[in-house]
Amino acid sequence: MDKIFLNIAFSLLSGVFTIFFLSFAGFIFGLHIMPVYTILGLVAAFVVFSFRLYFEKTPPAKILKYCILYALGLFCLAYITSLLKDGSYDGRMYHQTTIILLEKGWNPIYQDITEFINKTFQLKLAETIWSENYVKFSEIIAANIFSVTHKIETGKIINIISAIIAFCYAFYILSKEPFCKMVDKLRILFSFILVYNPVVIAQTFTYYTDGLLYLYFLIATLSVIDIKTSKNQTPVMSAFIFIISSVIMMNIKFGGILCFICILLGVLIFQATCKFKALKNPPSNLQNNNTQTDNSKKHSQRFFLHSVLIIILLTLLSGINPYFTNVLKERHPLYPLAGEGKIDITTPNTPQTLRNKPILYKFFFSVFSQSDYMIFYENRMPKLKMPFTIHKNELLSLGYTDTRIGGFGVFFSGILLFAVILLFLNYKSRTSSHTKEETSGEYTLLFLILGLSVLLNPENWWARYVPQLWAILAFIGIFAYTNIQKNGIVLLFACLMLINSFMVNARSIALSLEYTFNTIIDIQKIKSQKQKLIIRPPKYGITEFSALQKLKEAGVEYEIQR
Repeated sequence: MDKIFLNIAFSLLSGVFTIFFLSFAGFIFGLHIMPVYTILGLVAAFVVFSFRLYFEKTPPAKILKYCILYALGLFCLAYITSLLKDGSYDGRMYHQTTIILLEKGWNPIYQDITEFINKTFQLKLAETIWSENYVKFSEIIAANIFSVTHKIETGKIINIISAIIAFCYAFYILSKEPFCKMVDKLRILFSFILVYNPVVIAQTFTYYTDGLLYLYFLIATLSVIDIKTSKNQTPVMSAFIFIISSVIMMNIKFGGILCFICILLGVLIFQATCKFKALKNPPSNLQNNNTQTDNSKKHSQRFFLHSVLIIILLTLLSGINPYFTNVLKERHPLYPLAGEGKIDITTPNTPQTLRNKPILYKFFFSVFSQSDYMIFYENRMPKLKMPFTIHKNELLSLGYTDTRIGGFGVFFSGILLFAVILLFLNYKSRTSSHTKEETSGEYTLLFLILGLSVLLNPENWWARYVPQLWAILAFIGIFAYTNIQKNGIVLLFACLMLINSFMVNARSIALSLEYTFNTIIDIQKIKSQKQKLIIRPPKYGITEFSALQKLKEAGVEYEIQR
């Protein structure tokens, strides 16, 4: 059972990376997005899946059956995502604009975005600075899918595929030491909780990328744990997953660089701590004779280092735009978020009452207050509340892509305190039993990596910027389950996390359906007029370029008066 989950995760990851690799390699050689990339990505996914089943001696009839189910699943997901429209501001404003430009032939390495737009569309578009200078993994994948389906919304399938990869890989990792004490039902439950993250849920049917970044950060972190704990000196599968997920992670948004640095820092601190303990408590002479273990560890470290070097090389190649293109234009590599002429996107999005406050102050009020969308220009204080209470007004703030206060849901403050209690009970259980389990090192490395990514983020009060905080609580529950005898407490903890996410999920789907229906009604009204639609661009250009694509897909004739 564990292998089938790994096969699904690795094959989907291989297919996604194939599309991305072909795309950025094509850009380097002067090519543009082509439908063949998506076809080759699907072929790669099915070939990897089939071969892994074949080498596991699965009967050909079963392989065919699994492949048919695989294909049907992908088709259904693409159909569902095509129905629900992205109503998010950023999704409509520049993510979809980038997708359309890439699909229409824009090569971001060699072609100036303004010149391409003027030549291809004879239009002036606003906010192209983000399309030009942000990393573009999700947009590249979506543009490839769009080139095949000709429906702008189908590209959102990457969010669901990535969640499936993360779920399947998490389930596989939880089947290994030190997590293997868990029964299959609990492994499925906690794997689902890791993916059923409020931030991921709120952004699933949009082109926002915070939840997507979290999923690949989770995959990369779990692969590091697998590499460090593998009994195989060359854990090739884990290394492949680490390399692919890390390269993707750093191409989703600039925050992926911080996540990768936290992985390296976590590993470095963990290894330094282990060496310090070894020096402080030297092993006996009999243990010193076991040089094979030491050689194995050194080989594993070299293997990990080689993987890191490959990741850096592939990231530099896939990130020629924007990193090198910015340098060629005498800008900071991370422009427009850094360097001369940088744009501050966090301060204007911070509620006025939280601006210029210490990080801990903002974090406390965000976590322990009523969930509140709280538009950035509102001058009112977040309302503190008792944990596990629900207020009518805060239910309306759930499900948005960027809820600023209480963005993890109405029960999150109570779940956070519950997690602290679980940690205390776990510590008490371990000290009373007078045992020191070696396997706790894997948990230490997990908490180091994830914890650093939260602590080092100056905007950790905003849920969309630290979705990995949810994973920390989930792993506390998993850690407690392996040590506390009263497992009913851990099950209650898991159920509270599920209920919390379900409320966010219900509200986000309602918002998505509302926007979808309103868009359909508006288009039907335009079509009912049975005449060509005349569009007069505003003074500063059309900011929602994706609206033209929606009209085109609906068969609406329009003319732009320039």
